[in-house]
Amino acid sequence: LADEHPAHAVLAGRARGIPYPEWDYARGHYRANWCFVQEDRTPDAPPEWQQAAARRNAGLVMLLKRQFATLANAQLRLKRQTSGPDVDIDAVVERAIRLAAGQTPNEAIYIDPRRRLHDVPALIVLDESFSTDSYLHGARVLDTIADIMFCVGETLDEFGIDFGVAGFSSNTRRNCAFSLVKDFDEDWRGARGRLGALRTN
Repeated sequence: LADEHPAHAVLAGRARGIPYPEWDYARGHYRANWCFVQEDRTPDAPPEWQQAAARRNAGLVMLLKRQFATLANAQLRLKRQTSGPDVDIDAVVERAIRLAAGQTPNEAIYIDPRRRLHDVPALIVLDESFSTDSYLHGARVLDTIADIMFCVGETLDEFGIDFGVAGFSSNTRRNCAFSLVKDFDEDWRGARGRLGALRTN
């Protein structure tokens, strides 16, 4: 965070924060110290929000977990491998056809199950710009974003995927806000309540 890195905090006119370069596609180079980012942490929301979010999204969370389990099982079973505890029926049939045709058969006829979905953590950045304070179908856009992230987080946590969550908004390059909701090493159950404290900037 900015207060943890005082050497990087600068004051340039009315811009305060950590300076970052920005790519200028027209000129084909980076503009040094062009954007100024102020970092903070999203505060905890009242526990009632988390309880209500779990109730109103219970059906969707269950559906996402079921669909993700189907997808995960398919991805975790690598077909046409040279070794593995299970036999790939399609590969066996293809091997028999090649043998009958006098062709060299493929020995990769096994299925190898894997235990981990992803080795690279994901950072999910949520839009907290002023436009998300508008309403769509009777619901505030930012509230809908919070509910969606709650459902996604429940699903990712169920399958042990490492992820972080942050909010972002900007009001010109001199005033960019980055708010950490969940760090990568934080427990989701302890961080998810902060979604109820998302605010427009």
